[in-house]
Amino acid sequence: MTEHAHQESAARWLEALGASHDVVSYAQTVGGDPAEFWAACPRGDWLLAIAIRIEDPAARGAILGASAAIAALGLDYLPDDDSLARAVLAASADAAAEPPSRDEVDALERDADDAPDPAVALARRAIVLTARARLSAEPAELADLAMVPSLVSQAAAHDAGDCAMISAASFVLCKSAELVRAHLPAPSEVAGE
Repeated sequence: MTEHAHQESAARWLEALGASHDVVSYAQTVGGDPAEFWAACPRGDWLLAIAIRIEDPAARGAILGASAAIAALGLDYLPDDDSLARAVLAASADAAAEPPSRDEVDALERDADDAPDPAVALARRAIVLTARARLSAEPAELADLAMVPSLVSQAAAHDAGDCAMISAASFVLCKSAELVRAHLPAPSEVAGE
């Protein structure tokens, strides 16, 4: 990374990456450089989207790991006997393990479609996206991982009920940002490597 890039504002850096308007606007309000933005960003969906947009093949495993950790937050919204979702997530989370089969992922997706409880459906969808990205080398599957924090935050909102919906969703988005940073401390463009 050049010296000029170190001095670049986070908003300009994010604009150059093609980040969404909301992310760029937030960066303008907090100011700072890209590394400061990365450290302070309160939303895991934004951080995952940024990491994916950087298109660093070496970060794929960390992105998948972050997604699986975030999808695991949704386990609280699943029935205790939802062994398929738990097995698919476990197989997706462990890079050394055999990945879930496409049949298992398809069955879990059907379970999500059929779930009468929106929180359960959303949590299952987060696991499905994580599993599909693990099974595929397609960039589109990896790009879908940016939706995992939003799906789990929506599950939390549905589970919390009217009075606590916003708090529950916000908590999950903040927690997901922590999980992304734990797996991806800083993309090389941010760290200046």
